[in-house]
Amino acid sequence: KIRGEGFYSRNVDDNSICRNCWAKYLCGGGCFALNKMKTGKSSEPYNYLCDVLKIYWEELIKLYIQVYPEIVGGNNPNFNW
Repeated sequence: KIRGEGFYSRNVDDNSICRNCWAKYLCGGGCFALNKMKTGKSSEPYNYLCDVLKIYWEELIKLYIQVYPEIVGGNNPNFNW
């Protein structure tokens, strides 16, 4: 029944909607149970969540790029190695 209903995780590369998304390996295609509840298909990602996760990861990456020179430069006391 689980396989028949599609209630199991899949490889994100097997999902045609996610295949060309830059964030696919960060979110993994989303929660398959939430996808099933919102879209009717466990393999079809919930667009709202996709948009939110892309914004989240984009901002996190921007922050990391800003902070990275401080980390490797040893200028931040929180990152003394």
